[in-house]
Amino acid sequence: MSPVVIIVGASVRAAAQSAVRAGYQVLAADLFRDSDLRKCAESIRVQDYPNGLLDVLSEWPPSDWLYTGGL
Repeated sequence: MSPVVIIVGASVRAAAQSAVRAGYQVLAADLFRDSDLRKCAESIRVQDYPNGLLDVLSEWPPSDWLYTGGL
């Protein structure tokens, strides 16, 4: 089973793709949830950014995490 990492930020696509290449299962939350992100990770579009990030994180199991700039 691959380790899980949660990635949050304004745009997380590049970080998510990198984490997948490194062997992680990615849970991602950002402003866009573009098609490239949806292809590589379970993802959620955050409507009320950045305040909505806490709501998203409460839905996912505790895990290692990182954020991309813009918070």
